[in-house]
Amino acid sequence: MTPQERALVLSERLAALRQELGLQDEGTLVTFQKAVERFLAHCEARNSPRTVYTYSDSLKRWQQANGNPCVQDYQRSQLDNYIAQERERGLNDRTINHHIRNVQRFFNWAYEEELVDRPFKLKQLRAVTVIPQTWSRDQLELMREYIERKLKETDSRRFIVLRRAFFLFRYTGMRASELIHLRWDHISHQGIWLESNKDWQTKGRADAILPVAKPLRQFLDAEAHNGEVFVCDDGSGGKFWRDYSSAGHSFQKMLDQLGLKGPKVLHGFRATVATELLAAGESPVLVQKLLRHQQLTTTLGYLNSQTVEVQDLVNKL
Repeated sequence: MTPQERALVLSERLAALRQELGLQDEGTLVTFQKAVERFLAHCEARNSPRTVYTYSDSLKRWQQANGNPCVQDYQRSQLDNYIAQERERGLNDRTINHHIRNVQRFFNWAYEEELVDRPFKLKQLRAVTVIPQTWSRDQLELMREYIERKLKETDSRRFIVLRRAFFLFRYTGMRASELIHLRWDHISHQGIWLESNKDWQTKGRADAILPVAKPLRQFLDAEAHNGEVFVCDDGSGGKFWRDYSSAGHSFQKMLDQLGLKGPKVLHGFRATVATELLAAGESPVLVQKLLRHQQLTTTLGYLNSQTVEVQDLVNKL
């Protein structure tokens, strides 16, 4: 082999290695795709699978709009490309902002990891405030009656679990992932204990104890669960629902049967709890504590102001 041929082979091997590592010709700059792979691996050790999925989805959309440039080469036009792509796909501005926030978290991480030499700020769209949709008391009663009727007719595990989920969503405002992983031995007269374990992490890794309302206490005390591990148990000590989507599907089938539409399938219960308490004049700080939001503004975002009676207020003028 001549020196020229040897140099060519080495050059090709070096180029292949750079491509495998996600490096540009300078040998120091990482491509967007390789940086994303590292970011998601970082998140998998710290976040829930659902959170990792949402990050992955947002970053996939970003790459579809912009290709695979060096992560250092961010330009405002990339954000413009992304917004145009998602609007063409029919996404509203609030949903687009959700994805932008996820991409922003990626760029923040890239700066912390010194994959970029400066922080990048992605400007969100000025989205119209959407009034949160909630279930009325009549709608909630329709759901309860439907579940009770179906349980008597079928005596199936699905409706046993659906009834338990309904009561816990209705009277605690807990998150779906918290309910899916809730164990019977974490329910006591002191409250409902939400605790991270090796298989699942509470949001923000913050353990909590939820108070139990009287109707929920009466229901739980009367509920037989011999041999079960989870509140939403498959009857043999395993989880009935594997994830958020499967739980949502069970509830969606019920809503379709009843012809009920509006709120998000599962999160609508959480919004309903917040709205009922805030509309009743309860302290926003206490509602924040119940729902375990880091920011008070998040709690206030659940308030459906259309349901709040202001006549008594103006009568005081």
